[in-house]
Amino acid sequence: MLFGWWMLACSGMSEDAVEVTTEPTEESIDLADWVSELPGTWLGNAETPMGSMPFAMEGEATEMGVRTSIERSGLLISLAFTSTPDGWVLTERGELPGGFVQQHDLVPVSIDGSEVRFLSIEEGLMDLVTSVEDGTWDLEVDVRGLPHVSWTLQRL
Repeated sequence: MLFGWWMLACSGMSEDAVEVTTEPTEESIDLADWVSELPGTWLGNAETPMGSMPFAMEGEATEMGVRTSIERSGLLISLAFTSTPDGWVLTERGELPGGFVQQHDLVPVSIDGSEVRFLSIEEGLMDLVTSVEDGTWDLEVDVRGLPHVSWTLQRL
């Protein structure tokens, strides 16, 4: 039951959710150097709607960017950072045992040193702030304005 609530909180099924599109700008945020820090193995703890839990992500370079994921006991969490002709896109995907799947695209809206902020294309749904620095990967996600998930992971 808790898993279903967690995924429903992230789903874009709200009547209030409005899908917006983003137009490429001359000031597109280039994340190539930032995402190059993600490949490798990351371990730590995550605070989730299901409580605190040990957490790991495995990052691999791809032709278009970097994909990080964890798969355990039918649970899949994936973050794919992809360079497109219109700029960078972060695709967040979650799958739970029993077949519940949710996926959202986010775009970078600011970068300040090692910290990048992404907003979901579905207006007001997700706000993700993340940083990678000195072997530490921090991430905080708000869903519909409320804290949802946070983690601090260390590179192995």
